[in-house]
Amino acid sequence: MNNMLAVIERDLQNFLKYKYWIGVLLLTNIADLLIMAANFSNLVTFGAGTFNYLLFFAPGLAVLSLFGATFIMGIEVSGERQSQQIYYLLSLPIDRFQFTVARAFAGAIRSMVFCIPLLIIAFVMLGVPSFLTVLLIIFCLFTLAIGLTSLSIALATAIMSTRRYQLARGIVSMYLMFASTVFYPYQAGGVPILAQIPILNVVAELNPLSYGANLLRSLLDPVQYGEVQLLDVLGLIGFTIIMVYLGLFFYNRFTRIA
Repeated sequence: MNNMLAVIERDLQNFLKYKYWIGVLLLTNIADLLIMAANFSNLVTFGAGTFNYLLFFAPGLAVLSLFGATFIMGIEVSGERQSQQIYYLLSLPIDRFQFTVARAFAGAIRSMVFCIPLLIIAFVMLGVPSFLTVLLIIFCLFTLAIGLTSLSIALATAIMSTRRYQLARGIVSMYLMFASTVFYPYQAGGVPILAQIPILNVVAELNPLSYGANLLRSLLDPVQYGEVQLLDVLGLIGFTIIMVYLGLFFYNRFTRIA
C-alpha cells in the first residue's frame, strides 16, 4: 500500500508541471461555455422551446474536461517509454499490478481536480444538489476517470510506434468527444436528434462520455433530463472494468518485453 501511495504522490507532483497548460485549457473550456454555448442557446430550440443548450452543455463540459485531463497520463507513459525511464520504474519495489492501479487512481484524482471548477459552474447554473447527490456525482465522475485513464495507459503501451500512438489517440479522442451526448442531445423537447441518425445513434449510446454526461444531467436535473437510466450505470461500470483490465494487460505485456 505504501508503494502505491508513493506512485500516486509522484504522479500528482508531476501534474503540477502542467499547471500553466491546465490553466489555459480551463479558461478555454469556460470560454466555450460562456460564448459558444450561450450563443447556441439563443439559436437552437426544440419542441416548445423549453430546451436550453447552455444548461445542457454545462454538465457535458465538466465530463469533457475530465476526459481531457485523463489522457495526460497516456502522454506521460508514452514519454517514459521513449526516454527509457520505464527501466527505472521497473526497478522499483512494486509489482506491475499495483503500479498500474496506482497510476490509474492518480490519473483519476488529477482529472477530478481539473474537473471540479467546471462542475461547480454546472451546480451554479442548474442548482446545487443535495449532499447525497453530490457524492453520487463525484463517484460517477471518479469511476469514469479511472476507466479513461486506464484507456490512455492501454493505448500508450499497446502501440509501440509513437506516430501510430498519436494517430490512435487522436481517433479515439474524436470518437469519444463528438460521437457522444456531450455536445449533442440524444433527443430534446421530444424531438430526436442523435436518435434519428443511423449508426451514430447506436455509437453514441456505447460511448463512455455519454454515460458520464447522461448520469450527470439526470442527477442534476431529473425533471428536464429524466431519471438515471440503468444502461448508463451498467455501461459506466462495464467500461471501467474492461479498461482497467486492458490497462493492466498491455502494461504488463510491454514491461515484460522491455
